[in-house]
Amino acid sequence: MKKQVSFFALTFLILSFFACDLGIKFPKEIVIKGSPQIVFAAKINFGDMLMGFFEEAIKDLEEVDVFPCVNTENHTYIAYINLFTESLNLGGVIPDDDLFPGITIPDYITMSQEETLYKSAEIELPLSALTDNELLNGFSLNNMSAKLYFSGEGTLIQKVKIELIIDGVAGDEYDINTSGISGSGSINFDDDKYTGTKLPDGGVEIPFTPGANPTVQFRAFVPLGAEITEDDFTTGQITAELLVWIPLELTALAEGTWELLDLSKTEDGSPPNDLFGRPDPEGNDEVEGNVFTDIISYLELEVALNKSPFPSGTEININSTGGFNITGELEGNSIKIIAANLDDLNDPQYYPFAPSISLTIPPGDLVLPRDFRTTSIAVKADIKFNIPLQKEEEEEEE
Repeated sequence: MKKQVSFFALTFLILSFFACDLGIKFPKEIVIKGSPQIVFAAKINFGDMLMGFFEEAIKDLEEVDVFPCVNTENHTYIAYINLFTESLNLGGVIPDDDLFPGITIPDYITMSQEETLYKSAEIELPLSALTDNELLNGFSLNNMSAKLYFSGEGTLIQKVKIELIIDGVAGDEYDINTSGISGSGSINFDDDKYTGTKLPDGGVEIPFTPGANPTVQFRAFVPLGAEITEDDFTTGQITAELLVWIPLELTALAEGTWELLDLSKTEDGSPPNDLFGRPDPEGNDEVEGNVFTDIISYLELEVALNKSPFPSGTEININSTGGFNITGELEGNSIKIIAANLDDLNDPQYYPFAPSISLTIPPGDLVLPRDFRTTSIAVKADIKFNIPLQKEEEEEEE
């Protein structure tokens, strides 16, 4: 190979030297054409990218803390709401010998009637806020669940029962000591993450329809027949907490769109910049080109994925403000994008090239695994590159 290159170089030099004598006319330019292809390993975590969109959509929720679950197979979040913390007491002090001399105080007294210690106002659980965002428009969330947990402090809490009223309908009664989670401190959100793979044990499951806001009401009471001791007359405390399990397992109810990137929008409403940095043609017949649009006329990009969570028929759309649009398709575990006639971008009608990138997802199930990434990227292009060897005749005559 080295000898061949040396031979051609030597031939070119000899021809150049004797060009005038031999009457040889050199070409004005050399045209290089070809369709090179390159494949390289690539690891881009699309799962983390999509989760970033979800977290951005819910970041401004009020009175709701949302944490990622880091040990689940699929991307999952847990939402935490502290509904209330209230003091409970029996409203009196047990009599003693100083106040009632000669009266023997029993070890306990038996409640002769039910005693309500606390009844909450009706509380609307803001569950729809978790799904009412642009990312999930047109999708339903599957396998969401919600639980209420009660806990407390003080000996009285061991005697108290909770009556739960959901959407105005009275439900079962629960013992705090068997349905509690021992206070919010037992739910460990280390470094703003949750390490469990399900909701904590215990609690009371709340039936609800995703997108709706169920209402709950609580009544804490000491039941008829409960045995109350002197220690129970000290003030206790009750806490009610809501946890919501949100696995990102979706169903597209109709054709849905996820917008991934939009370069056509600017914060101040001004015209967007051209992606290739080209200046405004300002009435010229052609946009001033750049290396990319001058050399490449056809580009094919194939992105291989380790798995495909999307339904068959999912498309990726690259739509420009000027109307130069590119569509790619999900085929098996790869995304294939073909951009033909790229040299048309030099036409002023397609200026500026400031595309939006979105996914169009047909009806079907969509589960976002934690390990969702690219494995390789293959690029193929048709190129045409001119290398000028002589100046234009007009310039030479001058």
